Amino acid sequence: MKIDIGNGKVLGTKRVSLNGQISGFTEYAGREVLVVLPDEDVDVKLSPQDLLKEVQVAANEHMKVAFHQYKDLKKRFETPEKATKAFMEKHAPATFVGLYSTVESWAKDQLDKVEGKVGERLDRSTKTTTPVRSSTE
Repeated sequence: MKIDIGNGKVLGTKRVSLNGQISGFTEYAGREVLVVLPDEDVDVKLSPQDLLKEVQVAANEHMKVAFHQYKDLKKRFETPEKATKAFMEKHAPATFVGLYSTVESWAKDQLDKVEGKVGERLDRSTKTTTPVRSSTE
């Protein structure tokens, strides 16, 4: 949005006093000034470049806020597991917390079994493979 005001200045917003005067306009006494009165519905049309700039600024500010929230959560909870556990203990019904603990221990047991089987198979495969002889022997 562009308004050509020549050599004038943009003063920003001013508060109108109870008697209808605007403070800070004494230097314009006796001169004609442009006054924009706000309406209930203000329709501002931005150029595509201005709109793009506004979206970029809003996205940048949103990313800053999200990053600060992330840092705050990272300080409060060391790992995602601890964050989940704290949330569940605080907000979930008692039966669900017990279920979560059961599922967590079951998953840990399954992972331990898989790790054991993978370890055994890797040990077996290294025993059955014959070492490669070097050409100098």
